[in-house]
Amino acid sequence: MKLINITSASKIDTLIISVSPVSIGGKEERSQIKKTNKLLYRFPWEDLMFLFHYNPLAIGHSFNIFDIRANANNVGGYLYLDRFKLQKDLARRTTKTPDPCIPHEAQLLYLDKIVAYCRSKSIRLIFINTPMYHAERFYNMDNFYKVIEDKYNDVTFWDYGNYVLPDSCYGDVGHLNYIGAKKFSAMLQEKVRNKYNQ
Repeated sequence: MKLINITSASKIDTLIISVSPVSIGGKEERSQIKKTNKLLYRFPWEDLMFLFHYNPLAIGHSFNIFDIRANANNVGGYLYLDRFKLQKDLARRTTKTPDPCIPHEAQLLYLDKIVAYCRSKSIRLIFINTPMYHAERFYNMDNFYKVIEDKYNDVTFWDYGNYVLPDSCYGDVGHLNYIGAKKFSAMLQEKVRNKYNQ
């Protein structure tokens, strides 16, 4: 829905979207499909029924009229992450097995819809795997790459999952904080300018 709003308001020719073990879901991220979503009232009926299958109660709670009005468009975009919990996250993960990186079918459904929409509008789509702290220690990267290769091999994929940044740049294992985001964004902006001469 957000992509449709953006493309109808202005002409874009390229969309860069984060696709990583964190964004397409694994053990911890899979639980997010069960959380309420304040934008469900905008979803097509068949999508609501698909999600209802996984958590009927969450769908019902999502239609709270007060929450909808207060937070209707407060989703997506850049989050200024003022967090420095890498060491705490590392300690927490020492006893856990790596995330299998098997995406939830609902995550893939919406990724498929983004791909189809971009194709229909002739928008160049680029998936980007953003930096994570030693992703191979915490995620089954073979499974992640297999999903990209099997389902999205015709989509440009920029892999920065192993892009090295100082520990101070990570909010936790799977996310950059604002310091890391600024450094990574500057590097990425330079790459895009050089590649597309813009």
